[in-house]
Amino acid sequence: MPNQEKMLVIMKAKIINFLETTGFTWSVPMVKLATGENPREQLQDLFSLLGLPIIAVAIFLTMWGGLASQVNTSLGQLPGPTQVWQQAETLYDEHVAEGEKEVAFYQRQEVRNARKLEKNSDAVVKIRPYTGKPTFFDQIITSLFTVFSGFFMATIIAIPVGVACGLSDRLYINPAS
Repeated sequence: MPNQEKMLVIMKAKIINFLETTGFTWSVPMVKLATGENPREQLQDLFSLLGLPIIAVAIFLTMWGGLASQVNTSLGQLPGPTQVWQQAETLYDEHVAEGEKEVAFYQRQEVRNARKLEKNSDAVVKIRPYTGKPTFFDQIITSLFTVFSGFFMATIIAIPVGVACGLSDRLYINPAS
């Protein structure tokens, strides 16, 4: 039996280490609670890891909702969390609707090309790209791609230049001289 208990302690330590490494620290008290550690201490830890952040977010949302209507800018009134949530839903619905339009566009092309090939099996058919308006999510992906491309290109150029400047007396520029 002592060997089995030792294995359980090792497995528990590995699970806790994994959870802490992957950022799921909030679930460590639940593992400790499940393995029979002091419930009061684990519930206190769980409250400090989960309860306090949830309370803080609730306080923030309440203050935002209450104070947003009092902030007027040149663009209008500051939206509260409810209006922001509604707009997020609208943006998502627009993204879904645009995706449905794209699917319908390609289906119409397939039907048109199938009819064209029925009439003339040697006909050349084209699949035109969909050029509908980009959605909010498309613009986010484009922005992220742009930023990461710039970062990658800067890294490809800056790191070798920096290393060359650091290793070469001729390329190194000493501002003190």
